[in-house]
Amino acid sequence: MDIGKAIAELKKFIGILEKNSTSSSSSSKFIFHRYLGGNLDSIDSKIGEIFFILQSSITMSKEGLTSTEVNKIIDHKIHSNSFLLPSDSEFTPILNYFFRNRDEFTKEQNEIISFLHEKIQNLQNSIWIENSNVFSFGNRNSIQPDCTINFMEKNDNLAFIFQINNLNLLFNESKEISILNKKISLLNKKIERNHRKENVEKTFEDKQESYEKTIQKLNNDLISTKNEFKSKIAQLYQNLQRIESENAESISENKQLKLENQNFRESIQKLEEECQNLKDEKDVFNEENEMLRENIEESNLKISDLSEEIKNLEILNSELKSSNTELSDKNEALEVKIKKKILKIKEILNEWTSN
Repeated sequence: MDIGKAIAELKKFIGILEKNSTSSSSSSKFIFHRYLGGNLDSIDSKIGEIFFILQSSITMSKEGLTSTEVNKIIDHKIHSNSFLLPSDSEFTPILNYFFRNRDEFTKEQNEIISFLHEKIQNLQNSIWIENSNVFSFGNRNSIQPDCTINFMEKNDNLAFIFQINNLNLLFNESKEISILNKKISLLNKKIERNHRKENVEKTFEDKQESYEKTIQKLNNDLISTKNEFKSKIAQLYQNLQRIESENAESISENKQLKLENQNFRESIQKLEEECQNLKDEKDVFNEENEMLRENIEESNLKISDLSEEIKNLEILNSELKSSNTELSDKNEALEVKIKKKILKIKEILNEWTSN
């Protein structure tokens, strides 16, 4: 697959992801896994990368391939310069492994889209940067990437698998510079041998001039190559610094988000505790309210009984007042009779006294 087609396929899948984000029924998380295989310490090692972007509600049993077995299969594909295809017997078990362990590989949709945009930019620039290692695409005789893309979509199930092989370490002890240095050394030796010869002919002078021009051209090529090498290295270092800076910012933002998330969880826990306390207080209040209602009903009954007693007391009081009035009249009559009898007794006493 050439660069243009690979970029078109990546852009097509980005469009599908962006369209997926507008659907409220779809999750913003996807199963995502990438693997960079090969020995990065050896320039002769075959290096490649494969990444999976999957979405499905399929639930798998716990039996199946292990992570070690999955990585071993992928690494074998890269080293043998072959691709993981749907027709392979390992294809479905590998997908089932990711479905079974989806919680370990979930990634936000916007992060995946950003990752794919970076891959498109890398394809356009023909460079690949991973952990401060810089790679070029394609095999020894081509700048085209040796890659395959498998994309399957059915209902709400998505499977997008990208694999690129034959990644080469970029700017090894530049072979071009080494070859130019060897050519210059050989030409200088030839010139020295020719200088020792006697009776140098005009043809030799012409050859010498030609050699000198060739040496000058090679020197110019060497300087140009070195300058280009330095320029590209500087640009790559700038890109690496930018990526490291962005990575540091992302780590800082991630720490801040984790801190805010922790604070948010603590706030939620406090709110839940307060809600539980309010619920308990409400239950107590309801119990007290029920007891108060019963007490009020009982008090109302007592008040009703007291009202009857008050009425009876009022009747008795009225009767008492009437009795008091009668008694008062009787007392007055009695007092008159007593006074009369006292006067009569006094008269009798006086008569006795005088006699």
